Amino acid sequence: MIYIVFAPGTYGSYVLQSLYLYSEFGNKQNLKFNANTGSSHDFRDSEVWKEHFTVMHLGQNTKPAFTPNDKCISILPNCDHNLDYFNNQFIKQDHGYLINYILSHITESNFKYKLKSFWNYNSEDLDNIPKWILREWFSFWIEDCWKNGYNKSDYEKLNSTFSFDANNLFVNHVNLFVHMMEKVSIKRVADLEQIEKNSNAFIKLQKYHNSQINCNKWVNDLCNGKVNSTNPCNTIFDEAYIQKKLRDKNIELLCHNLNEFPLYSGDMLQYLKPK
Repeated sequence: MIYIVFAPGTYGSYVLQSLYLYSEFGNKQNLKFNANTGSSHDFRDSEVWKEHFTVMHLGQNTKPAFTPNDKCISILPNCDHNLDYFNNQFIKQDHGYLINYILSHITESNFKYKLKSFWNYNSEDLDNIPKWILREWFSFWIEDCWKNGYNKSDYEKLNSTFSFDANNLFVNHVNLFVHMMEKVSIKRVADLEQIEKNSNAFIKLQKYHNSQINCNKWVNDLCNGKVNSTNPCNTIFDEAYIQKKLRDKNIELLCHNLNEFPLYSGDMLQYLKPK
């Protein structure tokens, strides 16, 4: 058995699909992605690969139980891309259902308690919480959530046959798959041209890759007073991350009733107040 162990959103289903279809198991079939999200979850949800692979995230009660004959591939989260992974999981796994995604990380009672205690939100209607409240709450919570879900050292501690930084899927993809398959003793039948073609198709569809880098750049533009820099946000978590990073720089976002960020930095500046 070959284990693929990865943090949520770090492209483990794509790696699974690639290894299966580039090998004698899949016999050179082309990879298929969700055209809207770039997800490989449809393949992951099939049955064809389960004889050869096990996929899993690490968690409090989920640790690989290797036998001497098993091999393990671990995908290491890159701290410069945690926001990318968080967005991936939100869109690809939870299909953008915000409350469902929140409640996969926190109990409903705790969620309601925080809303009531810190934002005076007492309604039982969780589907119509003002966006500015959710964003501000996320801005205090998001990096704590990442510490639990994207702890690189947890994956480094595994006795892996092969491990790699998730970002290498974007910068060294052909050699990465060739070397990976050699290390876990999978016979490759796909040629390099096919791997290159599929990898480029995957990369083209990854809308949330570099979310964190792009948000950091916008924070810097705002701090430097640039007026024509375009808002890079694709999700509420992008906005929350920006609010958090501004707060780290002692800049308060005047967020009350600000349910949508302006498109350009010049319009955003009016909502920023140095502490």
